[in-house]
Amino acid sequence: MELDRIIDSASAGDADGQYRLAMNYLREGNPGRARRWLERAVAQQHGPALHEAGIMRLHGIVDSPDPVGARALFEQAARQDHPESWLQLANMYYSGVGGPRDPALALKHLQQAVISGEAAAYRVQGLVCLACPEERWQKIAEASLLAAASRGDGYSCLALARIALLQSDGDEKQLQTARDWLR
Repeated sequence: MELDRIIDSASAGDADGQYRLAMNYLREGNPGRARRWLERAVAQQHGPALHEAGIMRLHGIVDSPDPVGARALFEQAARQDHPESWLQLANMYYSGVGGPRDPALALKHLQQAVISGEAAAYRVQGLVCLACPEERWQKIAEASLLAAASRGDGYSCLALARIALLQSDGDEKQLQTARDWLR
């Protein structure tokens, strides 16, 4: 049985096994047990475990919310090149959650998330660029949204459909493009 192999792996000290077992406990609705296994993987600097532990701390899933501790865990996960952590840090630095607000550092983290291939980062970059009226930013916005959509990001497909509709002016080809993005 797969779960037995995961338990054996986790018990033997394998960080990936510990992370997978923790995620199993989270799916089962047992965050306390999940945290114990995550802590073991975190001690080994396992990127996904660091990120998940940060999410748990940020939202207070086991204890009270701890944005400062969460931010520190996301920093460690980002050093392991965990793409979602780069995006989480961009949001936290932009909003000032868990420490001082730093929009310049937020942008740096967003760019690193894009470089890491995080679909949601492409979407955020695309939506930010979409708000800029200059044509070059519009092209970057569409390229970013296309990259996110190609990685399965549904929100980006919706944004691309909206762009096609706004550009359609009744043109059947543009309307078809919008319909295609909505599929």
